[in-house]
Amino acid sequence: MKIVEKYNEIAEKRDLPAIVPFLKSLSAEEREILRSEVIKSHKKNKVYRLNSYTPYMDVQMFVHFFCFHKEDNDFLRMMWRDLPKLEEMEALLAEEIPEHFPGLFGAFLINQCLNKNLYGESAVSYENTMRWLRKGYLVDIEAYIAMRMDEIFPRQPKEEIDDPEKYIADRLSEYPEILEQQIYYLFRYPNEVSYSDKLGKIKVGKTGPWTYILKTQTLNGSLDRMSILSECLNSLARPYKKDQLNWFVDLFEGMEPTNKELLLLQDDLFTALSLPLTKASGMVLSLFKGIAADTDFRKDNFLSQAQFLTASDTKAIATAAIAVLEKLAANDKHIHEAICTAVAPAFLSKEESVRTRAAKLVTRLGGSLPEESDQPTVEEEEKAFVPLRRLTEEGRIRPAESIEEMIFALSEAFARFDPANFYLVPDSLHRLRSEMNEEVVVKMGPAIQSAYKLITSFNPERSYHQKLTAFLLLKYCQHLFETLPEGGKELKKLRDTYSTQWIYIDRWWDEPEATGNTYLAHEGFRRLTLYHLRKLTTADSLPILSTPTHRPWLDPAVLITRLKAYIETSTEPDTMDLQQAIQLCPLEEGKECLPVIEKELFGEYRSLLVWLFDEKASLPAERLHKEWWLAAAIIRPDRDIPQQMLEGLDPILIPYLRNRFVCEPYIYEMVSHIDKDPQTGEDIPVVRRTSSLRFDKEFLKPDTMKDLDLFIDYSYLGYPWAASFFGNIKQIMLSSPNNWQTYLMKLAKETIQYASDTIGKHMIVVLELYRQVMPQAGEMDYMYLCLCFLQKDKTLRVYLGDVWAELSEARCIDNAKLGEVLGRFVEIEYAPLKRVTDTLQDHMIRRSPYLNKELSILIDACLYRIGKQPVGGLKKLLSIRKVIS
Repeated sequence: MKIVEKYNEIAEKRDLPAIVPFLKSLSAEEREILRSEVIKSHKKNKVYRLNSYTPYMDVQMFVHFFCFHKEDNDFLRMMWRDLPKLEEMEALLAEEIPEHFPGLFGAFLINQCLNKNLYGESAVSYENTMRWLRKGYLVDIEAYIAMRMDEIFPRQPKEEIDDPEKYIADRLSEYPEILEQQIYYLFRYPNEVSYSDKLGKIKVGKTGPWTYILKTQTLNGSLDRMSILSECLNSLARPYKKDQLNWFVDLFEGMEPTNKELLLLQDDLFTALSLPLTKASGMVLSLFKGIAADTDFRKDNFLSQAQFLTASDTKAIATAAIAVLEKLAANDKHIHEAICTAVAPAFLSKEESVRTRAAKLVTRLGGSLPEESDQPTVEEEEKAFVPLRRLTEEGRIRPAESIEEMIFALSEAFARFDPANFYLVPDSLHRLRSEMNEEVVVKMGPAIQSAYKLITSFNPERSYHQKLTAFLLLKYCQHLFETLPEGGKELKKLRDTYSTQWIYIDRWWDEPEATGNTYLAHEGFRRLTLYHLRKLTTADSLPILSTPTHRPWLDPAVLITRLKAYIETSTEPDTMDLQQAIQLCPLEEGKECLPVIEKELFGEYRSLLVWLFDEKASLPAERLHKEWWLAAAIIRPDRDIPQQMLEGLDPILIPYLRNRFVCEPYIYEMVSHIDKDPQTGEDIPVVRRTSSLRFDKEFLKPDTMKDLDLFIDYSYLGYPWAASFFGNIKQIMLSSPNNWQTYLMKLAKETIQYASDTIGKHMIVVLELYRQVMPQAGEMDYMYLCLCFLQKDKTLRVYLGDVWAELSEARCIDNAKLGEVLGRFVEIEYAPLKRVTDTLQDHMIRRSPYLNKELSILIDACLYRIGKQPVGGLKKLLSIRKVIS
């Protein structure tokens, strides 16, 4: 251990001049001992954050250099903090190349580059990489070289290049490794060469440098032409970015393969044809037109894929596939029947030209045209309509009835995210706590370990509410360890393993302000979890009110039964528990329970539920718990908060309450900038047609809500939004399924003001919630659905088509209103109208006669709103309206 002691002495003194001689003097075995010690230090100090500060890192970076192995690469995060400077390393390598350094640094560069870490990616240029590679300082860095090869021919050269061909030849002479082996890295690893080849200033004619090299070098025999052509096609199946895949298609076409070469490459061509890349499919079909008449063309292979091609929603693909079938039909009469079968899916195309061309081909071959399908009429569909029910047998939640079921449910709660687990886990633990013993605690071990891992690891994909459930379980286990001293000895050891984390967990759990977390994001959920813990650790046997019975609802009849238990024992329920229970009750089914409420409940409980479920009921004069009544008022989108309920509140708060929870129509005013009046000097807003919207909605700061104790308020009011909402959007919205208006308003505002490529996945989550809850649409629902129409994300628009169909069939939306709101967006050209028309054509048209009727209402309302306003792409919208008329 003298080695470790000596190292610690140097590290504590930060004696940098002494560290290198010390490390050089160590034998291979001694370096292994020091390596193990430093790894232990890393594991201890890098628990919370990937890039947290490590003591003595300016000394440790030299230990990394001399002692670490390739497999230790995960401990290296940043070039500037985990390794010496590049020039320092090069000087050290000139004297000694540590045994494991070439592999370690190569793995480090690849890892940093692929993860787009700025420091790692720009640490070693292609020029430096090649110099180090030739000296033996690096190994196994093919992927890194591929990522740096775009530097060979930069997009913006520092000097003007008069003779591009000579410049390219000189670069190839300087780095002969390019043609010897590195050229193939372009196909086998992700890279940025497509950008420099397409967009760079270095061109030979109109050809980029890399396309020029591959074309000329394969023609003169320096590179195997068939091998390069095959690599182009095979690379299309690799998980690269779309730009890189499209470049392979352009490269293949740019190399101008002959018909003979195409026939030899048929295996690769048919593979490319089956890939979900439109450009590749279009290229292959175009090439097949030229070789379809050849006797060596594999007709059977093409016919086996043709049905999928003619069924394509992309007009160019379907048309090209029919063109190839026409070529085959002209040269072989024996396959006419197979061709008619292959072209049949084209008759379902949304494009009239595709259907017409398919009909001409079938008629020419002597086949019969398909008959119209027998669909129900609009009147038949409307007659068959069944009103929507919230509480269905399909959505019923079956709670754990035994210890075995509870243990399984606990494991599932941390393995996958289900919003219902936030309520079901404490409910199961509470109902079955009388059966808890030493044996049960031991069986809970895997679930407890999962809970530890969940709260001590950094994973932004994990829901905050999952962590609350983990905290609840671990806190309850603390109680069990005290009451069952002989049980769970192994679990106590597990707790000791995570002992350092509990210092921070306890502070954050009990005193959020102690850690600087002054925002009240999800505070209602946290307080509800604290209430669950109190019930688990005390003799309280009364039921938890807010446990749902259906996804995501609570049966009002069950709530009545639970409240009776509180009335019989003269116990006042927890305010957060009752508020959450109220918010989970479906209003229509609650209305059916009014006779039972009048009969079974008494006092404020009866008055509260009657006023909640009966929209005609008057507000009683006596209201002891203002938060209960405000919670009941807030969840009804069809009812404003009565003035009597606002008395006694801070006057500043009252207008915000009205605007926050009962959303007024949003403003579509576009202010581009502010001018000064030349005479008065006053600010004049200049309204112009821009691609942004301004909301007349401001959000309160946490300190303005001290007078209220609302569960629904804390869910979204306390935090400045961002990841806190988006990362927990499912749990938040399902906690108040009756009224999403405020959530949707904030989501719409964030979508418009801070639109990004990742916003689509969060919007898809909300669309999935629409399918689960099927809410009656309000003002903000229409705005949100219109924003989905106008997003770039194609997957989002596919979901939108299905959700729109389900909402329309359930009579949950007014398509005239939806079209009018969509027209406002189109009128100001918020986004290209093509996104709307593509969605209508690809995912909404021809679903059923009833939906076609609703779609025509939507389009008519949109066109009426636009009026005579000149809008690009309007012709396509008019043609869609004509098709469904």
